Amino acid sequence: MAELHRRADESAADGRGSGGLGSEGLGSDGLAPIEPGPDVAILLRAVVDWATETPAVVGVAVVGSHARGTARPDSDVDLVLICDDPARILTGDWIWRFGAVRSVAHEDYGALQSLRVFFDGDLEVEFGITGRNWAALPLDPGTRSVIMGGVRILYDPDGLLHRATSGGRGKD
Repeated sequence: MAELHRRADESAADGRGSGGLGSEGLGSDGLAPIEPGPDVAILLRAVVDWATETPAVVGVAVVGSHARGTARPDSDVDLVLICDDPARILTGDWIWRFGAVRSVAHEDYGALQSLRVFFDGDLEVEFGITGRNWAALPLDPGTRSVIMGGVRILYDPDGLLHRATSGGRGKD
């Protein structure tokens, strides 16, 4: 985690990786900032930095309790990664970039495949990996349920997640 702390500090100092993370808080959608613990904040900044360097990743959002601001210290971090090639991302060793990995479990949710990663230091992160179709309008019921449960967009260069969250909060 020391390397992760250093990278996040360097990134914040030189303004890199701001694709959604501003200096005033997490998220650029005008909502109240997420107030995660230090490890979670560092993780989120590192994931955005990685996403901006990874052309196959076209969107990143935090969902669930961390997006709603109701996370407890033992809550896992739920992320959705929108990718042009989800299968390639699923098989990569990129998760090691975020810390020492204790274990990884693959979970299948249909349109979204998940890597549940337990890092040293007891940080649990669910990386939900999916294609652009996950955020396509009209939203399917599974996507709508995730969005209704809380979403904060961290990286969205093409506006895909913004369109999904704007169109996905009401009824079709």
